[in-house]
Amino acid sequence: MRIITVSPGYNWKYRDFFYSFDKKIINGLIRSGHSVVPYSDRDVADSVFGMRTIGTPLANKRLLAMARSYTPDLIVLLQADLIWKSTLLDIKAINEECKIINIHCDLADNERRMQRLLKWKGAVDATLITSGGFPLAALRREGFNAGFIPNPTDTALEDVDCYTWPDKFFDIVYVSSVSSRAKRWALVRELAARAPDIRVGSFGADKRRVLGRDYFNILRGSRAALNWSERNDIDLYASDRIGQLFGVGACVCLARSSGFQRFFSAEEAIFFVDAEDLGDQLRAAKASGAWAEIGKAGQKRYRELFNETRVARYVVDYLGGGSLTDYEWAKV
Repeated sequence: MRIITVSPGYNWKYRDFFYSFDKKIINGLIRSGHSVVPYSDRDVADSVFGMRTIGTPLANKRLLAMARSYTPDLIVLLQADLIWKSTLLDIKAINEECKIINIHCDLADNERRMQRLLKWKGAVDATLITSGGFPLAALRREGFNAGFIPNPTDTALEDVDCYTWPDKFFDIVYVSSVSSRAKRWALVRELAARAPDIRVGSFGADKRRVLGRDYFNILRGSRAALNWSERNDIDLYASDRIGQLFGVGACVCLARSSGFQRFFSAEEAIFFVDAEDLGDQLRAAKASGAWAEIGKAGQKRYRELFNETRVARYVVDYLGGGSLTDYEWAKV
């Protein structure tokens, strides 16, 4: 297939975020044998004196010109927030055979975030999001052809194995750029207070982002890593952090309420109820050395299920009429 992908590109934080969600999907599409032309709406818009608002019309104009020249079979929108619905409709008017799929990896748990998805109603053929639960149900009630998509991993990008690295500075790390006053840090502080024998590392608060190789160096310096999201009570929701943590072979710690027991066993991840439970399990895994086996097994399982090529093939099959029965997440 001829495919145009529209995603953030490499400006701003993305210059160091080479392992972002969209890059893995693009890699997977190419490795599946498709002809792929990556296009960055944000990079084009930012090229106009660094003023994104002024440059947005140019970003839409150039995408339309590219679609007219390349005549894609499929356009994959990956956080392509600057693209207008009218541009997508114009593309379909030029090429009636072209399918458009929107893939979104941010949590759509409120009206403002949901509008980022709803604005393309009638212009996209399908929408895939990284959560089940009420966000997915809401899209389906609106008449969208909507499904769940897992956060992929890519061995070319998550290229370290934490369980083999000898120097461990932490027993568990948590990396997030949200405000230090955000509720999600409460679990980390409580864990440190309840389990002083567990070395807890926390990085990135107040948008002091940890990206690039620094991020991977932090992960490989820890036995375990916490996957703790803005919401941990929405079925299968996780930010793309989950693919990074499993991908590098950390002993990943997940809330029981997240629903990921559907895919992973207690030998492949630590599932906890609260800070006390997490502390107890980490202490036992550290003492026995089980953290390394859990990290290795979890990495193997995640790569089998959610590698970039398999997830990308699912994207194509979702719209192309291919069988979805082999994808464990297809019925979410």
